[in-house]
Amino acid sequence: NIFEPRGVANRVEGELWGVWLNGETGQHAVATCVVPPERVDARRGATTLRIGDAVLEFVGETLKEQARVVGGGHEIAWDVCLQPLAPPVVHFPFRRLYESGFPRKKVLTPIPRGRLAGWIELDGVRHVLDGWDGLHGHNWGREHALRYAYGNGVFTDGAYVDGFTAKVRLGRVISPWLSLVVVRLPDGRELAFNHPMRWTSGRPLIEDERWELDLPGPHGTRAHLSVSTELPDMVGLRYRYPDGRTGYCLNTKFARGRLRVEDHGRVLYEGTSEHCELETFGPTQIGGITFH
Repeated sequence: NIFEPRGVANRVEGELWGVWLNGETGQHAVATCVVPPERVDARRGATTLRIGDAVLEFVGETLKEQARVVGGGHEIAWDVCLQPLAPPVVHFPFRRLYESGFPRKKVLTPIPRGRLAGWIELDGVRHVLDGWDGLHGHNWGREHALRYAYGNGVFTDGAYVDGFTAKVRLGRVISPWLSLVVVRLPDGRELAFNHPMRWTSGRPLIEDERWELDLPGPHGTRAHLSVSTELPDMVGLRYRYPDGRTGYCLNTKFARGRLRVEDHGRVLYEGTSEHCELETFGPTQIGGITFH
């Protein structure tokens, strides 16, 4: 993470997070640390980002990343390459939504599906990741949404979904829930349920460990999405706001997803997945979860 407090010149800080989720034992590990400004190289437009000794860079379309994070009683290190297998997911339908002041938080997924090579170490124990599936996401902006749920997942037949529901600040008022998703079918077709005229039509349900959505799309299409998990399968992370406040994020890679896409009431696609990411965010902590 790159963090630049509003109104404070030359105080760009870096944050490194390492998270290990163990679906076999249920024992998860988190290591985080803050890197001072003089050790952060985050030049705009550059293809290489340095935070302390950690390096993230694009070489052509391939993402390379090396890092070592010590904190919270753990040491997590990795050295990986991620080769894209699918084009980026661009969530907003118009370029001006990325260039204008609204929404204040921007999001896209440069590598929604990729093939990993390399390794990760947890407390000195190395795990080889060659051939694993991977994803690279990116978000930036002037503030976090006040509350949100974000999810993505690959389904058993190769279908893919990526999207979110959020409440944002509009001046002195708070928006209703705003939702959008992008679906890629097994045959490669992309269906984008993301037009601003439909952002408020998703009838979402958001809980700490659940996100459900029923969102209309173009030409009589509709996406029904459900992503859920259990709190023991989630880790807690603290997000800093530019104004100094703190938000609280829950994240898992072990969520279960169910997706149905309809075309004028006819089922166009239906699938399930045990390999979804679910992230929920709010202004308060959740009992029983340690936030790092």
